[in-house]
Amino acid sequence: MFDHFFKGLYTNLMTSQFRPKVPTPTDDSIFEKLKGESGWYEQAKIKGQRLIIADGIAYDDNGQEFEGDTKQTLGSVVNRLNHLYGESIYDVVYIDQGQNEGKVALIDIPSLDACYSHRHMVVKAFNPCAAGNEEQIKHDLFALPSIEQSNEGPKGEFWKAIKDIVDSGKDLPFCGVVLKNSEHRFDRSEEGNEKDRWWAVEL
Repeated sequence: MFDHFFKGLYTNLMTSQFRPKVPTPTDDSIFEKLKGESGWYEQAKIKGQRLIIADGIAYDDNGQEFEGDTKQTLGSVVNRLNHLYGESIYDVVYIDQGQNEGKVALIDIPSLDACYSHRHMVVKAFNPCAAGNEEQIKHDLFALPSIEQSNEGPKGEFWKAIKDIVDSGKDLPFCGVVLKNSEHRFDRSEEGNEKDRWWAVEL
C-alpha cells in the first residue's frame, strides 16, 4: 500500500514539473573518458521538438503547453503510447519539419519506476526502431537506434558511424548521440554522480 502511495506521489511531482532531462553538451573526447567503463548506452539524437507528454497533454522543454493542438497533432500517438505502455509520462521528440514531419520518437518513459537499462528494453520491445542509416523513417511512432557499449570495446563507434554517413552527403534525421548509463533512475538524482548525467555529443 505504501509503495503504491509513494509511487503515485512521485508521479504527481514529476507531472507538475513538465521538464525533460537535458543532456550535458560535450564533444567526442567523452568517449575516451568513458573508456573501460561498462553500462553506457549510445542513443541516436534526433532533430525535432522535445516534448514531455504527461497525462495526455504535451509540454515543451520550457514546461509550457505544446503550441500545437495535442489532440489533433499527437492524439493518435498518445493513444498508442497509452495502449502499449499504460504509463503517465512519456519523453518524446516530435519531428516538426522535413520529410519525416509529424513522426514521433519515443526517447524514454520517466514514470516507469526502473533503471535505464530496463526502460530502454521496454521502449524497444514494443516499438519499431528507426534505421540508423536511412533518411526516411518508416513508422509514425518509433524507438531510436541505440547500442549498449561493451566494457572492453571502444566507445563512440555508433557516433562515428552516423557522422560518416552524414559526411558522405546523406540527410539523416539524426544530429549526434546521447550517452546514458544503465543505472540511471528518475527517482534518484545524486549531485556529482556521473551515472545520473546524460551526455550529448553532436556531429
